[in-house]
Amino acid sequence: MATSEVAQRAKKVRGQLKAEFPGIKFSVRVHNYSGGDSIRIEWTDGPKSADVKAIAQEFGSVRRCEASGEILGGGNSYVFVERRYSSEAYQAALEVVCQDWGLDVPEFSVSCGSPYLSHEQDVQSVGGGNSSLGELIWQHLADLDLRATEGPAPAAADPIAPSSQLLAGTMNSYNEFMVGTTQPKSRQAEDRNGKLIGGQFEYGGWEFRIEPVNSATKGYKTIGYQLIVGGEYQRVLGYTSHRPNHYFRSLAEARRAAFWYLSGEKATSLELSVLCQIFRKTDQIAWLLETVGGTLFRNQLVDRDLQEWGHQEIAAEALAMLHDLEAGQGPSSGGDRSPMPIPPPPPADEALASSAPDPRLTQRAARFRDMADRLQETIDQKLAPRLENTPKRAREAEAQRHDGYKIQGVQAILRAIADQTDDGTLSHPLSAITNKAQIETLMGFTEENILSGKGGVDGIMAKLKLSPEQMVELLRQLKGIVRGNVVIDHDAEELKRLMAELRYCGIPGYVTTPRVMAEEAIAFLEITNDDFVLDPQGGSGALLNVIRDRHPGARLATLEINDRLRKILQLQGFNVLGDDSMEYHPGPSERPTKIAMNPPFAALADIGHVRHAYDILAPSGRMVAIMSASPFNLARRAATAFRSWLDEVPIVLHCEKNAPDTFRSSGATVQTYLVVLEKPAALGALPQTLPAVAMLRQLSLSLF
Repeated sequence: MATSEVAQRAKKVRGQLKAEFPGIKFSVRVHNYSGGDSIRIEWTDGPKSADVKAIAQEFGSVRRCEASGEILGGGNSYVFVERRYSSEAYQAALEVVCQDWGLDVPEFSVSCGSPYLSHEQDVQSVGGGNSSLGELIWQHLADLDLRATEGPAPAAADPIAPSSQLLAGTMNSYNEFMVGTTQPKSRQAEDRNGKLIGGQFEYGGWEFRIEPVNSATKGYKTIGYQLIVGGEYQRVLGYTSHRPNHYFRSLAEARRAAFWYLSGEKATSLELSVLCQIFRKTDQIAWLLETVGGTLFRNQLVDRDLQEWGHQEIAAEALAMLHDLEAGQGPSSGGDRSPMPIPPPPPADEALASSAPDPRLTQRAARFRDMADRLQETIDQKLAPRLENTPKRAREAEAQRHDGYKIQGVQAILRAIADQTDDGTLSHPLSAITNKAQIETLMGFTEENILSGKGGVDGIMAKLKLSPEQMVELLRQLKGIVRGNVVIDHDAEELKRLMAELRYCGIPGYVTTPRVMAEEAIAFLEITNDDFVLDPQGGSGALLNVIRDRHPGARLATLEINDRLRKILQLQGFNVLGDDSMEYHPGPSERPTKIAMNPPFAALADIGHVRHAYDILAPSGRMVAIMSASPFNLARRAATAFRSWLDEVPIVLHCEKNAPDTFRSSGATVQTYLVVLEKPAALGALPQTLPAVAMLRQLSLSLF
């Protein structure tokens, strides 16, 4: 599609969004994906992504697109939607989520105006589920409309209470939810016989979707249903391997799960009797304990001395409690029901008298601690720096570090068992471990291995005298200990691997800048903390690292067209603005004040890169470029034109040939020049220096 047609489409998208969301500033630009036949929409806070997508999706399709009755174009067209958040919105969401889950509010980081939780700030497996704190924040923000409102919010006409109050755990709220979600609000799906098999449901401000799961081997017959909860960041819920069919058996069953999920995540508690009436089968309750909200349900049962029970056993006990409640109070009529009274704990002196230390456990604790101490020497050897100057040595070093982290995990478990034994908190099933070999064996299993009985798990299970559910719980405890004590910087490990591979992967035109050359070049820029410094061809970050070391307060950014090098830059924490520097055209307020570059030399490519960098340089800005000798020596048209252009540059601070062996340490013998240019505040405001080519003829003396 011609560029003008894509730009016309972008203009129409911008007009639609402006009319629908007045006061919101949208960035609607042509994107280079699919040959430039794409549009990217960005905005901060404002409406939900789903609302913007509802408008934008008319403009992006593999079919011909129509909007307002007008054909806009055809072909492979795409519209990308990205909603960003301000620090204020992120802080508010962070506080709400932390309050819901009972967490301390951590500090967050901001990169290029975008707030986020770093690996150190984030909290993993919140509430025993699969989501981290950062993921829960994004899920919370995705469901919020952050447009500014004027005046007090109008009273809701719908008598239904907000979901956080509505789903408070009474049988009435459950019945109201089930009645209110009998029919989907939109996107209703029916089979050939007109039977409802899915749709988009909405109730009390919450939205969820139920979709049928079809089996191709059974003639595309519906074999179950899956529940999709959430907005922009969707979460798919289905039964786990506790049951043969991993999907819900009916729409009603999926709706019951939706009620539990929404309640469990937002309400403070749910009555045990209500939950058991919703999920009346052992396998259903066992699955319930695996969901995001399952922690709330499990905590109610933990108070009844069920800490060491498996999910199936807890489920059976929960049903027994329900039967006791029904026998004593009769069937529920929707009113409040008091949970089973919890027996008071024994007096403190009785508890102490009954918990005398076991000599065998004390001896085991001392033995485990001694083994853990003796592992330290092996760990230090495994994690020590190694020579990685060949592919084989790099692989060997990575394998040694991997082994070191595994041994460090075993060490942490040994010490945790010893510490818990000493302070009297060691409980089953962790207390079943009697030697180091059992720990090493268990760390090689997954929950799938245990539940399926594969991988030789039966042998260790028999030795420990544990059920499959207890084995799963033990594995989770062990991995929790490892996560809390063994800090593996996965980004650093990946960076080491990529840097080692970089020496042998042969990226065309890539030669790393030697440290000495980089320091000499950066010195010419005279960088301050107020500067925005750009490296248009970041490579592996040689120039950028020198700038960050010497000027940590400066704002840094880069571009890199090679995927591998771009990943290396991101792992080092650099702000990568894009890929092709020749397509980078910043606005007046975003122009770099300093540019440092070592562009590719092949086929005189450095000429175009240097001239483009000068074009995007801010007024009064300064740039330094490492160039090949070809533009200064060859008689080719491009080289001659470059020398003529350089003669017309108002301020040439430096243009000198580098030493012949400058790049020898990088494996190259190319002859290079160092060129330093400065752009005047206003073109023509400063007098032109002596022509650069004439100076080059005078033994390439410095013009500085």
